[in-house]
Amino acid sequence: MTGFLSTRTSLALAVQADATTRATITTPADLIPMANLTSNSEVFTTANPEYTGTIHAVGDAIFGRAPSINFDLMLRGPGGSAPPAAGAYQQGRYLRACGYDEIVFVGKTSAALAAGGVNTGATTTVVLDAAASAVDDFYVGYVIQFEGVNGGSGFKSCSTIIAYNGATKTATLGEKLTSVPTGNFTIPPQLVYRLNASANPLWLTFDRWHDKKIYRAQNGIPSQLQMTFPTANRGDVGLPIMSCGLSGDIDETNAEADVAAPLTPAAGAIPPVRDGKLALNGVFVPGGSVSYDHGIQLGFPPNPNKPSGNDAGQIVRTQRSVSMNLNEVLISLQNRNALANVQTPVPLMLHYGNVAGRSVSFVVPSMRLSFSNPDPSGDFVTTEVTGVIDNAEKAVAIAFPFFT
Repeated sequence: MTGFLSTRTSLALAVQADATTRATITTPADLIPMANLTSNSEVFTTANPEYTGTIHAVGDAIFGRAPSINFDLMLRGPGGSAPPAAGAYQQGRYLRACGYDEIVFVGKTSAALAAGGVNTGATTTVVLDAAASAVDDFYVGYVIQFEGVNGGSGFKSCSTIIAYNGATKTATLGEKLTSVPTGNFTIPPQLVYRLNASANPLWLTFDRWHDKKIYRAQNGIPSQLQMTFPTANRGDVGLPIMSCGLSGDIDETNAEADVAAPLTPAAGAIPPVRDGKLALNGVFVPGGSVSYDHGIQLGFPPNPNKPSGNDAGQIVRTQRSVSMNLNEVLISLQNRNALANVQTPVPLMLHYGNVAGRSVSFVVPSMRLSFSNPDPSGDFVTTEVTGVIDNAEKAVAIAFPFFT
């Protein structure tokens, strides 16, 4: 018999109807392109305190096991010519389990920006047309495209909305535009994931194959969510990734089987973080990387009626933060320690990619900065800037736009 090859590894995710009912895995629809999969199954043991009449104790009592895995997803959109159907994007299933709403937006057709008002002389706000939504914050996290910016085409003609007043139709942007937009605007079709403070818990069935064998798990809950966006340049080429973790339960009646790993369809090119936009408090800033940490803590309610002794896990707490490795800049451009001193919330916006459907917009509409110090240890002076996120409602969003 030949050895099992680690490269022949596959992973499938499916959303469960509830915390206890295993979802049906279908391949290839539920297979998710991923990398760096590690299994960290936990075995539950405790010391047996019984005396044996000698100094030699009996072995530990073994109660059971629980599966946990970690893996990386490349941060890119779903591809295609239009957003996929609700629930179809595999990466989105993981984000939904972390508390994000999935919004499949079909697009808002081209319309003229409202004349006058805050559009006049303003570079951070625009007034949408009368047909725009009347609901406050409706478009938060959405990408908006302007006919009068960068020739009206490509991702450079887009920005991201960080606040929206439904009564006045005023959209606040994540950047300070160099001039007042002219002509029409569109809100293109896009797939948006936006943090929801009151999202209902969601559990995942997660099956993994290692060459010729399948390991089945269910009731999975995310234990980790980190998004890392490294700037790709001639000196340091890195891929944008989303680091994930799942902890769940094993169905011992159907835990393992001799089943060969299915082929995972290729997901297409991974856009590098360059030729885009990185704006902190509306100002374009240079830097090496941006990293978001969801800060997940899990809990497992004890329940003697369950084979595992507990109910399915739940996220009991998150504490969200952003770490940025930025180049030091003149105070006249941005005084970051002054912003930290007054604790005024500021936005962060990151755009990258140049292909519709694969490009990425990441935005934190409001965060407070911590103090930072210059680091002259490398070729260039940098600062490690930390942002802390208070609000959970519409606090973080990632969008995959299908711009023109």
